[in-house]
Amino acid sequence: MAEKQSAVPSEGRTFTEDLFGDAVFCDISEEFTLPEYEPEIKKILRVTARVLPAGKYVGGGRAEFAGSVVYGLIYRGTEGETGCVSLSSDYEFAVPCNNGDREIAVFADTVADSVMCRPLAPRRLQFRTRLKSRVQMLSDSAVPPCDAPPLTEILRSTAPVCLRKRITGGEFEIGGDIKVQGRPLACDGTVSVTEMHCEQGEVYCRGELWARVTCEDGGLITYEKRIPFERRFDGDVDKSWLCRPIASCWSCEYTGDENGGEVSAVAEVEAECCAAFSVALARDAFVCGAPSVAEKSKTELTSCVDCGSVTVPVNGSRVLTGEEAGLDRVCAPWWEVAFENPERDGSGAAVRGNAVLHCILQGEGGECAPVKIEMPFRVRLEGVASGGGRLYGNLSGTLSSVRIKTEKGSVSAEGELSVSVIITEKATESTVCSVKTVPSEDEKTPFGVSVVYPQKGDSLWQIAKRRGVSPAELCRMNGLSAELCEDPDSEESLAGVRALTLKR
Repeated sequence: MAEKQSAVPSEGRTFTEDLFGDAVFCDISEEFTLPEYEPEIKKILRVTARVLPAGKYVGGGRAEFAGSVVYGLIYRGTEGETGCVSLSSDYEFAVPCNNGDREIAVFADTVADSVMCRPLAPRRLQFRTRLKSRVQMLSDSAVPPCDAPPLTEILRSTAPVCLRKRITGGEFEIGGDIKVQGRPLACDGTVSVTEMHCEQGEVYCRGELWARVTCEDGGLITYEKRIPFERRFDGDVDKSWLCRPIASCWSCEYTGDENGGEVSAVAEVEAECCAAFSVALARDAFVCGAPSVAEKSKTELTSCVDCGSVTVPVNGSRVLTGEEAGLDRVCAPWWEVAFENPERDGSGAAVRGNAVLHCILQGEGGECAPVKIEMPFRVRLEGVASGGGRLYGNLSGTLSSVRIKTEKGSVSAEGELSVSVIITEKATESTVCSVKTVPSEDEKTPFGVSVVYPQKGDSLWQIAKRRGVSPAELCRMNGLSAELCEDPDSEESLAGVRALTLKR
């Protein structure tokens, strides 16, 4: 895990506040009728759902999102042939946005939490999909100042806060050649960022497209190729900022024949960056030598708990059913990662989730069956403050180095899961917002206050005479024992005294 660093001077007076950071769920359902030239449906082998980026509108006290989901379907026909179709459905949802007059930045990362496909007729299907959106609302806020009159002593302490921003390089195309055998059916792409760091005013990222083309050649077979890419985009950041990548593949297309062709994919990489630093908060205040009242207000501060990426091994297995026992060839793998909300775990935080690997198993006779393997994981993050605030987790995961094998009536999978995180904590602090003097019970008129700083060779008796007050009165004003003023030449009377206050 990358170490947090101070990126903004301590006199910085603004921070980024989390206004909203919850998961929003919405359900969509739609029926489709396949055209007559497509085979009739006998058995569904694979269903994937790719959520395209949503358009957004913010106003009227709410944030509205609308986009579409593209389904990929591979199935067996009634006569043993293989069919492959692409379908799409629209979605929309809204969340409250009670930001008043504040300027906010709104983002939504939407994935398909679950997809169910049910045949209704030989060429009619029903899709039911549950979408999970992690909605973020970020606003730059100022650390509250303390309105204090002259001669006010303010006790300050530091509190950790963070600046955050989300930077995008826009959509770009990744392409490369790939050799295949057989009739191409489907093309899938997964974008993985292997390196991301900030330079002066730029974000640099390097990664690869994991392209998969599924073909039919006496059976199903999947060809894979990793195509590298590099991107730079403006971000107004420097090397002390830490970023997590958010990579998406919006489309993947194979153009060619059964001997080979070109894979092209449209992808987008965003960087969510943060810089942790400290600000000085006024915890208490008083007017020197005078009664005063410090008014306090509740201030919500957002601090960065952890930021960066960590790689953990994942694995899982399942026993094959009687229908699946004779199937030993693996093709058309794809995966999805689901996270739970981070929780406090002693001195750190625990991030839990489940990586689910889907694939198609087939036998020598061409018979096929879809299977899925669950690979639960747990990532521990150190250094989480043990406060009473609420943790917000912005998480994404990429599965790589996947190995799938079938043996002894079971199928197993293992790989490496790269988890990129930004964990923030929102806590409420009680800080001073203003200080006011109040008249004492025995004084009906305002008074003046002056501060005297003793010099070398001074005594309490000498200072009192110079200022025209009695030594006993000077001691009373400053809460000192009257015995200290009895010796006019005693420098020890000022031991430990840095300043004296006088009321007139």
